[in-house]
Amino acid sequence: MTKKIYNIVFKVLVCTIVMISCSPKSSYHFKSFFFDGVPDPINENSIIANINSIDSTGFKKRDSILEQAKSKEIYHPPFQEKKCKTCHQKYKRSESMANNKALCYTCHDQFEYTYQTLHGPVDFGHCTQCHNPHKSKYEGLLTQNDNQLCLECHDQSYLLQTSIHNRLDETQQCLNCHNPHGANTRFLLTQNSCFGCHDNYNSKFNNVHGPVAAGLCVNCHEDHNSKQPHLLTNTTNALCLNCHNAQDLNKTSTHKETNTKSCTTCHNPHGGSNHYLLNKTALQ
Repeated sequence: MTKKIYNIVFKVLVCTIVMISCSPKSSYHFKSFFFDGVPDPINENSIIANINSIDSTGFKKRDSILEQAKSKEIYHPPFQEKKCKTCHQKYKRSESMANNKALCYTCHDQFEYTYQTLHGPVDFGHCTQCHNPHKSKYEGLLTQNDNQLCLECHDQSYLLQTSIHNRLDETQQCLNCHNPHGANTRFLLTQNSCFGCHDNYNSKFNNVHGPVAAGLCVNCHEDHNSKQPHLLTNTTNALCLNCHNAQDLNKTSTHKETNTKSCTTCHNPHGGSNHYLLNKTALQ
């Protein structure tokens, strides 16, 4: 009698297990009750469902894509859409259709027409030196994150020798001041980057000197290394005459009488309340 009861209980238990295993949700709750580390099929299925549009052939391929989806990687659109022939030759997938520069510019802006000075890798068309052409976990498909990428080429010990860099803390990013592709300044400074530390003369004066209004401080000032006062690139009058024509200035009676004085004796190099940027000394 006891043996029959055991047989009945055993059969009921087996049937229960079989029935539970038919439902992924029930199976998961049953198995996770007895064992640790049982994967949740609902979460996995939801991830797989979202990536079916990328590729669903083969278990190994699926598992690889599943891991990529979990890592929240960013995909280059042609790669995500499997348009390999957009960039690669038909029968030589390892070779691109053209050099990086020409190939990237079929979709992206040509920086030669945007900036006067280009970052070295951009100028030579080495886009993949900083960007991954397929996928990345960093924004902009960068191969590394922000400052880490810059310091692959730029010597940190050398940078810290300049007074501006050795005052920056670890939270400051290179891109706060520098454009990674190009700019209209020698050191690829972004427009108005100097105003992060210095006064913004655009809001201080009614009339602003042209280079100041354009945010081109480096037209007159060095990048914090200069033998001239105020880090100027040249002596005052010589610097002004880089842009202003001396012959035109000497045609006016006022300048003929003051040609031995410094320009900044009468003019404020940043801005003023009048059209000629005259300072208080000149207005007296």
